[in-house]
Amino acid sequence: GMAYQQVNGVVSALPSIKKVRIFSLEAAKSKAMAKECSRSLGVDARVVERVEGCLRGSDVLVTATTAKTPVFDGSLVEEGTHVIAMGSYRPEARELDSELVSRASIFVDSREAALEEAGDLLIPIREGRITKEAIKAELSELVGAKRRGRRSSSEVTLFKCVGLAFEDNAAGWLAYRRALKRGIGRWSKL
Repeated sequence: GMAYQQVNGVVSALPSIKKVRIFSLEAAKSKAMAKECSRSLGVDARVVERVEGCLRGSDVLVTATTAKTPVFDGSLVEEGTHVIAMGSYRPEARELDSELVSRASIFVDSREAALEEAGDLLIPIREGRITKEAIKAELSELVGAKRRGRRSSSEVTLFKCVGLAFEDNAAGWLAYRRALKRGIGRWSKL
């Protein structure tokens, strides 16, 4: 359900991205989404038959699943890839394997929430592959320039998002401000 918005967000933030590869267990929905991405975002969007088709040559990799176990072999993620993991938000579930998490520079929306909810991090911590100190920064620290993000072009970076109300509030506020500036929208009585 979040896939199109994720592609739209990445392409909007990084307009140099011209190719999008999509893998899903739901082939019909994937094909429809690829068609919509190509049409509305002006990218070459294609469905791949195996998840590995999304890993090779990717600058950005987004996972948005409800998986309970890793969806791909983390050793196949190439140097320099930025991974956005926004699914699997339970302590016992994960999209990413410990191999990928242990070699990535980890960033989160909230340390506290990630260390309560994110199986992608909690499971490798329980295995002894990483410690909670492996989290380099929270999103607010990056945006506020209190912490530094990527340090080299070969670094694999991981943003684990568990989704927080303040993020929804900020997005709503920005949309409201943009609508006011453009003179669009209308008030509705609820």
